[in-house]
Amino acid sequence: MIDLERDTALLHVTNAYPTTVDVLLQSSDCYKCRLVPVASLSNGGTADVITDTVYPANIAVVEQNTSLSLCSISYHFGEYGHYVLNIPPHETSACEISVTQDPADTYLAIWVACGVYAVLVLLFNVFLWVRRRPWLTKLTCWQNDVKDTQRGRQSQDIEMRSNSTPESEQGLTEKKARERLRSLDTFRGLCITVMLFVNFGGGGYWIFQHPTWNGLTIADTVFPWFVFIMGTSMALSFRGMRKRTSTRRVVFRVITRSAKLFLVGFFLNAGHGRNDLGTVRVPGVLQRLSIAYLVSGFIECFVGKERKSSDERSRLTNPTLQKIHNALRDIVDNWAPWLLHLLILLIHLIITFLLPVPGCPTGYLGPGGPLLGDGVEYLNCTGGAAGYIDRLILGSHMYQTPTVRVLYKTKVAFDPEGILGSLTTIFNCFLGLQAGKFLVYYKEHSSRVIRWGLWAVLTGLLATLLCKGTQNDGWIPVNKNLWSLSYVFALCSMAYLLLALCYLLVDVKEWWSGWPFYCCGRNSILLFFGEDLTFYWLEVLSIGMNSILLYAGQNILYDYFPFFWRGVPLTHPHLLTMDLVGTTLWVIIAVYLHHIKFYVKI
Repeated sequence: MIDLERDTALLHVTNAYPTTVDVLLQSSDCYKCRLVPVASLSNGGTADVITDTVYPANIAVVEQNTSLSLCSISYHFGEYGHYVLNIPPHETSACEISVTQDPADTYLAIWVACGVYAVLVLLFNVFLWVRRRPWLTKLTCWQNDVKDTQRGRQSQDIEMRSNSTPESEQGLTEKKARERLRSLDTFRGLCITVMLFVNFGGGGYWIFQHPTWNGLTIADTVFPWFVFIMGTSMALSFRGMRKRTSTRRVVFRVITRSAKLFLVGFFLNAGHGRNDLGTVRVPGVLQRLSIAYLVSGFIECFVGKERKSSDERSRLTNPTLQKIHNALRDIVDNWAPWLLHLLILLIHLIITFLLPVPGCPTGYLGPGGPLLGDGVEYLNCTGGAAGYIDRLILGSHMYQTPTVRVLYKTKVAFDPEGILGSLTTIFNCFLGLQAGKFLVYYKEHSSRVIRWGLWAVLTGLLATLLCKGTQNDGWIPVNKNLWSLSYVFALCSMAYLLLALCYLLVDVKEWWSGWPFYCCGRNSILLFFGEDLTFYWLEVLSIGMNSILLYAGQNILYDYFPFFWRGVPLTHPHLLTMDLVGTTLWVIIAVYLHHIKFYVKI
């Protein structure tokens, strides 16, 4: 009896053909790959083949001596299922696959987990309802209201300053505090929660893993959404900083924070015994964030414009042109940042499609490896120009075991956070900054939501156009490894929609407080004292304080109990339970840190 591992099935092959045949198999996930031999059977022979169940398998049977194709079939096997492939005695007959043992319900554990969390949320809301009852408050003498906890540090600091601050300044401060967007912190907290679950392993499910090369899964959404949110927050925080201090100081803050982010990411790369100076990886997630923050921050500091008052705006004689200008003033006023970011995007496209790569086709965007073409044509071409630049500049200081290696049998290194992809990440950040400009330029809720919706449609259409609505056959496929332009447009389209949804639910309708995601993604607030001793609320780092703490903590403690434990079967239900426990514990930690007003600032 063969013990099957997770995401595998057993295929029993029997041969009734009079001569020896070869059975060839390849996962459909391996795009345009040659089928590889998995069994050779003489007449009357049998063989057992272990096959993957995540993607459909392409199977072919050929006569060994003549390479005559006897039959071919594509079949999606089920996890832990047992199957039989009968090779017929005549070449005109079709091969058939029958089930001898039913596969397991792979996704049942996910539905059970969703039910458990739904019950927990219901019980928690019942607890809050009971806690608010007047009779219980009198009985237990509870004095802390849930809304006070949710408002957090803002209301407490306002109250502390109320005796020493004039009424006019108190009103201004309270207004600024109320204008803080809980929806942005909620969106950021949602991202960090998904990131924790994905980094733990996502229960081993393919949808929570990065795709082999082209394609999109839930695991691919987190990083570009973080970059997008960073850009949105930059539009708000830079506006405040430029009003309170000089451009030189703002630039200095951008440089120092970018350097801190880069160093933290590098230290995380060198952890857990990976501190060999000859091979330590230089690129990384936080490093990519720091580069995007640095470049977009510089551009915003030097050429970005603030919203002008009605008296300062230019007046056009043509009423129609004036209406168009007013509707697009966030773009018109910031034509210089748009021009520079589009130039960065153009540089990326020129390098990607025109840079000659030794031994590879110019403009190649594929995974490479010996299974493609004639086995030599794309052998060392993984990532095309992006991979070539990284190997040329970074050498051994890059990711050595990319996800593409197992399926495509590639030999060269490739880093998904490499140098060339930083250019499109910068544009990703700028699209998020544009979302923040809507908050700065337009005060009506409807204007903000409509513009986010329109930009979601526009970027979604651009992504669909570039990839032609397919996984592999577009001009620029959606690819997280390359951080392709279609990938940026697709994920920013989703980000615009999610930001609009959170804004409506949390800030406009107030149907949801954002809990508990708000606690995971909340930025800390810094009191900035000017020379006149008046104080203002100022957001200090666009990325989210405890988001960085949770990311670093999870990277350091990911294999420590109780976040991880050994001695359990590596099945989806067991892995899902372990990963959900780890994620929930970090969310509880974030809620507690928010409750005690503890925030880590970089």
